[in-house]
Amino acid sequence: MPRLEDLPESLRRVVAESLGDALRECDVDYYLLVGNVIPPLIRYLTYTLALTLAFIDRYNEAIDEVNRILNIARGRGGIYDTESFYGLGLASIIANAAGLGRDVKPSDADTALHIASFTIQRVASPGLIKSVLGALEPLYGKAPDRYLEPLVAASDMENLDLITVWYIFDKLNKILDNYGNVDRGDAWSLVYAVIAYANLLRNYFGHFNSKEVGDMVGRVVGLLNELGRFKSSLGVIAWTHALTPALRYGIERRLMEEKLGIDVFVKANEILEELNDMRKSVQALMRDEEFMSYIKSRFVKADEEAVKIVILEAASLLKEALAIYRLNNNELIEARDLFNGAAEESREIGDYENYLVDRSWALRVETIEGSLVGEKLVNEFRWLYEETFNVKHFKPTARYLSIAPANLSEYLVSLALTGDHETINKLLEEHLWVLNANKQVSVLTRLMLNALLSPRVARVRHEGLGEGISPSMLREDLPSEVVESIRKLSPGKVSFGDLIKDFLKKAPMDVGTQAVITGLSFLLGAPVSLAGSLAGRFVEMVVGGWRKKRDEVIGGFVKLMGVAREVKNYLGTPPASTSLVASS
Repeated sequence: MPRLEDLPESLRRVVAESLGDALRECDVDYYLLVGNVIPPLIRYLTYTLALTLAFIDRYNEAIDEVNRILNIARGRGGIYDTESFYGLGLASIIANAAGLGRDVKPSDADTALHIASFTIQRVASPGLIKSVLGALEPLYGKAPDRYLEPLVAASDMENLDLITVWYIFDKLNKILDNYGNVDRGDAWSLVYAVIAYANLLRNYFGHFNSKEVGDMVGRVVGLLNELGRFKSSLGVIAWTHALTPALRYGIERRLMEEKLGIDVFVKANEILEELNDMRKSVQALMRDEEFMSYIKSRFVKADEEAVKIVILEAASLLKEALAIYRLNNNELIEARDLFNGAAEESREIGDYENYLVDRSWALRVETIEGSLVGEKLVNEFRWLYEETFNVKHFKPTARYLSIAPANLSEYLVSLALTGDHETINKLLEEHLWVLNANKQVSVLTRLMLNALLSPRVARVRHEGLGEGISPSMLREDLPSEVVESIRKLSPGKVSFGDLIKDFLKKAPMDVGTQAVITGLSFLLGAPVSLAGSLAGRFVEMVVGGWRKKRDEVIGGFVKLMGVAREVKNYLGTPPASTSLVASS
């Protein structure tokens, strides 16, 4: 917890009522702090049983404090980060009490999990997520439906490691398998389960084999059918989330269409129309008991504003998925308009992170389409960079730091196209820690800059890649020919520079400098529908004579980027992190 004097002046007065003495010094500080810092030894001792027992003796006080903070937040219509982190600490006391056999009421577990869920996407690093979920785990048997709430928040984060993803997957399955009230009871808990599975399918498709993907799609279909029992508009929200991964990935789309007998694209447009109608019926929705139960589970204050946020949030999510579907089908104008529409809706509800994501997508599409070239291209990506790093919006949270590296990377590449090495070096010195916050973006940006910048101007080192993509990093169920094709991309197997040159021996594309951004967008997460055989096609294309025209070189490199993007879906773990240094 920060000290009261460390908070912004505008926030001190607001949280003074809710947190009060929690922000002031107390006798415990003299035992824990050395020079206003908790030393490593003390941090270790805080995990001992003695300290845990000391805190759980204050179990009743902790519950009262959580309820008091939630009531204050409910009165003002929102909860601040400082309050939610304090609430997480209180929730961990309650969870420890449950873990040590204390009789914790289901209602108390429900309250503790509710306040803790606000913290998940506000943590500073994805690496902390499993620790948070693990600390709360003793409560999930007491309130399994509410434990879905932090699982949903965690599954919506990017850059989680494989262990955390599988922890979420395992807990989700166990809750639905072991607690019947979740999969047959309240509609809002069914929606949470749909969203959690959909998030895993959308964000971590490559971490699961075909059987596991099929099982998850089957679960989603079963939950959607169960939701059909309720005469509520809440089903529209569930359908929105269920359709988004199916619009991105062909495997999931085929499975859903087979199991439900629908056309995913047609159904998505129907759901979007229903969301548009719901915007005009907020008052009627507030009389929808099941719909409002979901609103109450998500927000500290269930009012008209909360209803509008849920509708616009769903519409933005679905528009983004439809835009990606259109992009994959080369319908560029439609994709651009949908991305821009999604961005505007996100901005309208104050979701600045998703606004930045969709504006980035829109700019990439304009680059592919050819309307962004030359100085205009650099200016647009500079604008996006400045918006991303604006001090009013920048947050050192895991969610924000999953977005900022990609936007910085796009600007760096656009500068490399113009040879502006001075600005590149300045940005790397200032924001290197941000770029390195996303391991994959850091490595791939390094390789892209090396390909574009002359050795006499600037070089970006990429030591530490080792053998690059090794068999141990790949999923176990891949055919041997796919494995061999993927290994051709390994910087450790052959020189990456030589690999690029060989690949570019046959580069018939004449798409100009904007193609590099296209390739980068593939590399940084565009769900381009490239079949696994494309990796094999890469090997076949390493023939012919070297082309010296710059645009052809760039075009060929983009093809390599497309292959690399597809390889990402086969990896069981993300690439290793390495430092990135530019020198003149």
